[in-house]
Amino acid sequence: MARRGDSVIGIDLGKRVNQQIDKANVRLENTAGFKQPELASWAQYSWLIDLPQADYGTLGKAIAGLENSEPLLAVTKISIRALAEQPQFQQVTLTASDYILKK
Repeated sequence: MARRGDSVIGIDLGKRVNQQIDKANVRLENTAGFKQPELASWAQYSWLIDLPQADYGTLGKAIAGLENSEPLLAVTKISIRALAEQPQFQQVTLTASDYILKK
């Protein structure tokens, strides 16, 4: 996989999640390299994906679609908060890691 610019990756992730859930916000949390010499040409990108309003069924489909479309991406944390005024929807924050080949 060729390295893409940070903003391009974030836009791609946002588009993929937005196909299932409206108003997804994706931002880069951090970037890190690997200390092992055999992995020196790779970088790890950590992303925060905020979903202000999602239901469980749609959320599950969006996560599965995201992980299936990006083979080197893994969702590492999911935080779900119920909305008191709209109990059928939840506010969700996902943390995902992606591994990108450096140029």
